Amino acid sequence: MLRLRRYKKPVGLLISRFITLSTKFIPVIKAGNNRVEDADVHKYSKTLKLPKTKFANRPNHKINETIYLPQISHELYKWQSAQNTRKPFVFHDGPPYANGQLHLGHAMNKVLKDIITRYQVLNGKRVSFIPGWDCHGLPIELKALETLRKKLKVDPATILPVQAVRSIAQKHAETAVENQRADFKKWAIMGDWENAYKTFTIDYEVRQLNLFKKMVSQGYISRQNKPVYWGYETRTALAESELEYNESHVSTSVYVRFPMISFPESLHAKLPSRALENVSALIWTTTPWTLAANKAISVNPDFNYTIINTTSFGKLIVATDRVNDLLETIHDSQRTDIIFSGSDLVGSTYSNLLVKEETLPILSADYVSAGSGTGLVHNAPGHGMDDYLVCKKADIAAFSPVDDSGCYTSDLPAGCESLSGKMVLKEGQIEILNMLERCDALVSKNDKYKHSYPYDWRSKKPIIVRATSQWFANVDAIKAKAIKSLENVKFYPSSGLVRLTSFVNSRAEWCISRQRGWGVPIPALYHIETNEALLTEESVAHIINRIEKLGINQWFEPEDDVEEWLTGEFKGQGKFFKKGTETMDVWFDSGTSWTLLEKLFGDIKGVDKALADVYLEGSDQHRGWFQSSLMTRISSSESCTTAPFDTVITHGFLLDEKGIKQSKSIGNVIAPESIIKGSNNIPGLGVDGLRLWVAHSEYTSDVTVGPTVLKHVGEMLRKIRITFKYLLGNLEGFDPMIAQVEYSKMSAIDKYALHQLHEFSNTCKQHYDEYAFNKVIQAVSNHMNVSLSSFYFDSIKDHLYSDSITSTSRRSIQTVLYEVLRIYLSVLAPVLPFLAQETFMYLSPAVRAHLSPDATTPFHLGWYQPKSEWLNESLQADFTFIRDLNRQVQLLMDQARKTKQLGSSLRSETLIFISPTDADSKMAKRLQNYRPILADIFVCSDVRVSISTTPDLSAYEWSYYERKIVDGVEISLAVVPPMDRDKCLRCWKHTAPKGNDLCKRCDDVIHEANE
Repeated sequence: MLRLRRYKKPVGLLISRFITLSTKFIPVIKAGNNRVEDADVHKYSKTLKLPKTKFANRPNHKINETIYLPQISHELYKWQSAQNTRKPFVFHDGPPYANGQLHLGHAMNKVLKDIITRYQVLNGKRVSFIPGWDCHGLPIELKALETLRKKLKVDPATILPVQAVRSIAQKHAETAVENQRADFKKWAIMGDWENAYKTFTIDYEVRQLNLFKKMVSQGYISRQNKPVYWGYETRTALAESELEYNESHVSTSVYVRFPMISFPESLHAKLPSRALENVSALIWTTTPWTLAANKAISVNPDFNYTIINTTSFGKLIVATDRVNDLLETIHDSQRTDIIFSGSDLVGSTYSNLLVKEETLPILSADYVSAGSGTGLVHNAPGHGMDDYLVCKKADIAAFSPVDDSGCYTSDLPAGCESLSGKMVLKEGQIEILNMLERCDALVSKNDKYKHSYPYDWRSKKPIIVRATSQWFANVDAIKAKAIKSLENVKFYPSSGLVRLTSFVNSRAEWCISRQRGWGVPIPALYHIETNEALLTEESVAHIINRIEKLGINQWFEPEDDVEEWLTGEFKGQGKFFKKGTETMDVWFDSGTSWTLLEKLFGDIKGVDKALADVYLEGSDQHRGWFQSSLMTRISSSESCTTAPFDTVITHGFLLDEKGIKQSKSIGNVIAPESIIKGSNNIPGLGVDGLRLWVAHSEYTSDVTVGPTVLKHVGEMLRKIRITFKYLLGNLEGFDPMIAQVEYSKMSAIDKYALHQLHEFSNTCKQHYDEYAFNKVIQAVSNHMNVSLSSFYFDSIKDHLYSDSITSTSRRSIQTVLYEVLRIYLSVLAPVLPFLAQETFMYLSPAVRAHLSPDATTPFHLGWYQPKSEWLNESLQADFTFIRDLNRQVQLLMDQARKTKQLGSSLRSETLIFISPTDADSKMAKRLQNYRPILADIFVCSDVRVSISTTPDLSAYEWSYYERKIVDGVEISLAVVPPMDRDKCLRCWKHTAPKGNDLCKRCDDVIHEANE
């Protein structure tokens, strides 16, 4: 029989030596100087019980797709949904955009969700996972119109009727949903795909509008003319959550002087008589295009200010803390000893050299800092929120002479007419700079000022800030309650709480209106002459009723008379009103998805409970979907104080193996199909391989993916598969109903294996409960390679292959292997459902019947709980000692191999000598107690324990000897060749009496078989 030396190699390399599709597979190897001849091998080979199974080394992907996929997905979801006695577990799916093909980030997101839901099914829960899609918004509209845009050379939305735009966008979204749904299902994502929610369906839109109505009734919705982020490429307002910050943006920064006109008398009184003659206020800005809309300058009342003298620009007012830096920036400048406070400057007036005949004020503002600039801030209330708020206190209205496309309008002040029609970030800014130079206002300029600047996340272009009339949700009124609700939410990682709280706390208002056609309309009517908006609880309720009957597209149909949309006191005035054309922010769309859960589970959950057990999305959703869901839920009712989620989990983003973010332009993007089917230097891993990569990644931070990582994942998957094959092969013919061995009758090695298995199972369950899937996979790898392959499987192989099939020893081992298989199915099924299903289908009828006669998938079995009797801490302590001793023995064997004295470890015996003074020690008693199993553990032919001080090894052909400290006691260890026994030609252990082919054990087994 084949005997291998103890290899410290991964499980796959070791187990594969023993796995065969036929019991005839017995390799012939050399063992020292002895050669086992083919005739001798075949003489006894058929009497050995080698692993036997038809379980293939590689999966059959066609069978996976056609047979196993329905069993582990659609059929499983349907089955568990019908288990009405189970406690519900609601996982709410954050909707991806119905736009384009799925990428690897989608795969990671959905696989993480699926692992959780499958684990909960095993845990006995009735899972609700209704997939969803975000179907509105600009990305979809732009993609849908892309072909037409290229043909027309203009944005089709500017020339097509809105109904046509909506029709094209909806068809695009519907196609994307179907394509994405097909891919998700191929990845074995289990869910209620037939009832997936889509934000463009009438039931969803009506729920969204009803929530909007509730917010209107509570006074949270208002229309204001104030600065908002504006995407000039897409011609719409943007929310903070729709911005990306470019840390390498380059602006033109300028220092500009504004001649002072007057000062308060109190300031004149504090300074020399001519100190304030011909003085200018000096400001610094990175948005010189806004200078045409300047309405004030702000100073910090608590700062000290001074005057610096310059040769070219006269006297300039700056903050004293900025003088040193400014003297280096402005040539030919000198400091003065004039100092006054910011509060003394408040009430002064100045002029803008770009604008004719206008006197402007100096205002007080606490937000003015001295970290950069001059300590004086130019205020354009139509182009910055801080500016707007400061100027609002001084009754200065927002002024923004910029249109939807980012071009100056004809509303410019006198003196700036040449700017009209020019793009503010392009030729308009160039013209502003030329005008500043012509009027001698430009003190200094830097064309390459690098800083962080917001970009439109859709167009990838820098945004501007401009004042327009928009609809806002008053976040300030509810954010304290929203933040309070987060105290009862669990976050993974825990930093998510701080991140989400910070985003909520930093918002005062949420701009919810968008100037595009593809979305849910804001149900407002406008008076044609005054443009005053009509939006009340009553008017919104009436509009919702009509939309329910006629469909939402009816709102966008042109109508000269909107009488049917009016109600109450406005009846009969249909010709004086028009329907609004604005749509809602898509974050408002997706943020109201919890209303579906309220509809389905409201009776169970109520306003005082979280509607979903888990939300899981990328870390960018703290400012996106997590926040919008929280805000809309809290604002839905005065009595609602509970977040829509009980647990929030976030994952990072994908990086290549160099730590670079995946990008099509760089060419480092890996598609899910490349992992599943393979491409270039990426091995094809199948769907289970894709899922294993996700599970093995530490997903709470950014995740690395590339050929090296995927090769490692592929090797791990192969080892797991081989382990299952080994277990199946050695359970061939095992009937648990009659062959299981009671724990009390098991050997110490088997009991120790069960102790480790118990700890392994509990560890994995804890990691699943904490959503730490990478730790689950680490635990699997460690248990599979260390506990099983390099220890237990080595220790049992002689009894497993050579003992009688009816022996207690072999049945005890099979009982352990059966328990290993059951627990491995529980632990790995959520991650590798195909492999788990395939393994389950290859179980013998007897094993299937014992597990559950009606089960058709391992998910029907539930999470297998290890028996409490398996825990044995004293045995753990004993085997810690034994494994330490084993390591010492293996070192001696390695020395013998290096000198070619030893081939197979079965050609050796181990001698242990204990000093007479330590004969009664705890260690000596341990050795005597466990001596009968030490040969199995050391994988040698025999172990002898003697009481001796100076062992005599001279009689042996060779020996390797060393004194060791083991368990605090000095002992002598020796590895020697067997002296008085021959090699058994069946089991290869040197335990046969001299002159005999077989050892007593093997001889008995053969005689038993022949009887």
